[in-house]
Amino acid sequence: KFIVHRHKAKSGLTIRSGLARVASWCWMYKAFTAKDWAIFTQNYGMPTRVGKFDRAASDADKEVLWRAVANIAGDCAAIIPAEMSIDFVSVEKGTGAPGQLYERRADWHDRQISKLVLGQTTTTDAVSGGHAVAQEHRLVQEDLERADAKLLSASLTKQLVQLIIALNFGPQAKYPRLNIGRPDEVPLNDVVNAIDKLGPQGLTVEASELRDRLGFSDPAKPRKDGKAVELIGGRPPPPAPPA
Repeated sequence: KFIVHRHKAKSGLTIRSGLARVASWCWMYKAFTAKDWAIFTQNYGMPTRVGKFDRAASDADKEVLWRAVANIAGDCAAIIPAEMSIDFVSVEKGTGAPGQLYERRADWHDRQISKLVLGQTTTTDAVSGGHAVAQEHRLVQEDLERADAKLLSASLTKQLVQLIIALNFGPQAKYPRLNIGRPDEVPLNDVVNAIDKLGPQGLTVEASELRDRLGFSDPAKPRKDGKAVELIGGRPPPPAPPA
């Protein structure tokens, strides 16, 4: 009735081995960072208006001054006595330009989630090294894919396949195994180069097998109306014998 898959991604309790439990912390902190970043951008990107009044100003004068600074734009406004001062202290040493700290924190959490799920970062973020580095990191992602498929295959084989076989055909000494995943195929460019170089050396390959790898169908049979089927490729005709 139920299939329970326990993914052995890490040691310890099963409830602590899921990806969502680890990723939730990075997601939560990134959400807080994005919220703080938005507040900082709103306040820092808008100039603060400070209106000053002297001690002789009445409450009506203060109200007029407040409306003046508040209606210019946004909410960053204040009024203070002329003898007072407001200092805006910003911490920039070691953090770079204002706002970069939030950006770096958000990017760091994104990279941690990418490492957790994919095992690498170059297929999701552009980094120095370009295509070569991305190809190497792609291999790590494929390793994780194979490992996950292997663990899932083991759970389904034990909890589903064996029970179905035993229910329909009785207990067996050996049960079939369910394999999940995609086969490791040689890149098409390597296949074509191998045929091109090894064919003249005597290598023979079935044409149907090569067409299946390339995604081509078999040549069509002659049409019933007698019209020729247009074909592309093929061996060139042998030269005509000398007269």
